[in-house]
Amino acid sequence: MKRAFKTQVVIPGLLFLALNTLVAQTEPVGPPEDPRTWMKTMNEIEPRTLISSVPYTITNSGSYYLTQNLTAGTNVVNGIVIQTHDVTLDMGGFILTGTTNGMCGINLSGADNRNIIIKNGVVRGWGTAGLLLQNGMNCRLSGVTAVNNGTGPAFAAIYVGQEWDVEDCSSSLNRNAGFSIGSNSRI
Repeated sequence: MKRAFKTQVVIPGLLFLALNTLVAQTEPVGPPEDPRTWMKTMNEIEPRTLISSVPYTITNSGSYYLTQNLTAGTNVVNGIVIQTHDVTLDMGGFILTGTTNGMCGINLSGADNRNIIIKNGVVRGWGTAGLLLQNGMNCRLSGVTAVNNGTGPAFAAIYVGQEWDVEDCSSSLNRNAGFSIGSNSRI
């Protein structure tokens, strides 16, 4: 009986070794393929455009980002103006600073305001409003703070029109209301 048991253990062990040998022979030997032949750059995955100074006007759909704090000069009316659809603006945690002569840090002025995402930053020191985002469809404002805006007429620091989702945003030390939310918008 012991002998049969040993035979049963030896046969599966040999079968396992034989299968491993076959598998090992089918795998290529040597260094892997050069990763440059199959890897993609960030621009190939998600083409993005750097905004390195203001004023800046976005006229093409796409993804835009900041890599530093930006400060407007005395004659700058709006920091960033969006005039098209399908735009993502990632502020990357940076600050967009204006002057009391300036109107808005970010102004949405296009006629085709759909699929706009603005996220992750601070807008401060603008004369009229930090963000003036009128109308839109399927638009989102996320993780944005408005500080010390609105020394002029009664615009809120964060003014969004219709059809916006506003999440994780804050407003402080602004002259006028912190938020003005249009119909069918959610905060």
